[in-house]
Amino acid sequence: VPASGDTAALRVVQLDASELDQELISMLQQEIASAFRHFEPGWWLARLRPEINALLRALIWRHSVYATGSTFGQEMLNLTYSPASAKPGMSLMVKYLYGAVSVLGLWFAERQTLLLNAAVGIFPVPADKLQQAIRLLAAVARVASVLNILVFLQQGQYPTPIMYLLDTCYAQV
Repeated sequence: VPASGDTAALRVVQLDASELDQELISMLQQEIASAFRHFEPGWWLARLRPEINALLRALIWRHSVYATGSTFGQEMLNLTYSPASAKPGMSLMVKYLYGAVSVLGLWFAERQTLLLNAAVGIFPVPADKLQQAIRLLAAVARVASVLNILVFLQQGQYPTPIMYLLDTCYAQV
C-alpha cells in the first residue's frame, strides 16, 4: 500500500515501467556500439562492456531516480517510487541504496568471473569454494526473485526483491 495521497499502481503498469526502463538501456547500449563500430574490431568495447553498462545505468539513475524519484519508464506511465509505510517520496538513503544495487549489483554480476579470479589471489580461500559460495548466492537470489514475483502477482506491491528490502513500491501519480 503506497503512502498517503498516492494510489496503488496496477500490476501490469508496474511491469510495463520496468520493461520500458530495460528497453531504454538496451537502446543506449546499441547506440554506443553503433558509434564505435568503425573503430578497430571492438577489442576495448568488448572488454569494457560491463563498465560502460554500469556507467549508463549510473547516468540513468542520476537523471531519473535520484533527480525525480522515478525512472524514465515510470514517468511515461505516471508512476513514482513511494515508501510502503511512510511519507511520500523516496528518502535520500533509499535512493542511494537503490542506485548502488541497480548499478553496482549488475556490474558485479557481469564481472563475476574476473572478480573471482582476483579474489582467489588475495584471499586464502580455494577457488572452488569461492565459486560454490557465489553459485549458492546466485541460486538463493533466483529463488527469492521467483518467490517475490509470486507474492507480487498475489498482492501487487513489491515487483522486485530489492524493492521489498527497501520497503519501496510504485504509486500512481
